[in-house]
Amino acid sequence: MPAGLRFEMAQGGTITAGDLRGRVAVLNLWASWCPPCRREMPMLIAAAASERRAMILLVNQGETPERLSAFLEGQGLEPRHVALDPEGVLGVLTGAPALPTTLFIAADGTVRQTHVGEISRVQLDIAIRALSRAEEALRPARRLERAAVGSSPSAAARRTALRHRQVRTRPAAHKRDRT
Repeated sequence: MPAGLRFEMAQGGTITAGDLRGRVAVLNLWASWCPPCRREMPMLIAAAASERRAMILLVNQGETPERLSAFLEGQGLEPRHVALDPEGVLGVLTGAPALPTTLFIAADGTVRQTHVGEISRVQLDIAIRALSRAEEALRPARRLERAAVGSSPSAAARRTALRHRQVRTRPAAHKRDRT
């Protein structure tokens, strides 16, 4: 996801995709007119308030701030973890085929898993646990990479280039080993 992607928070202020970097995040794309979205909202808001392994953000797609506020107030839902995407940009960028769609995002900003349709608390917990474990396994390698390359903005670009270069060269090396 582009780090500059910006959303207005329902309680005021803004958040960018870049603000989510460095930690596991769960983004739920939803709308107030969507029955499965409405059913999962109370559970997701409760999970967002209590979850410590990941930041959970509920991103409303294509509705006005007034409509969103009226819906949240009418349902007695806390707006703290709710963001607005009035143009539905996030859904388009991620290729979300329907609402609700839940995106599980690694600390580097990569979407690792997508769940389309209503999600249960058990499914949410399983996906967060899997993503958190994968992130824990990557931490030592990332520390070594930072130490070798540095931590400035230009070093971050070098780390990204290094990761992409490693991903591209692995399959080629694998093919050479077979011949």
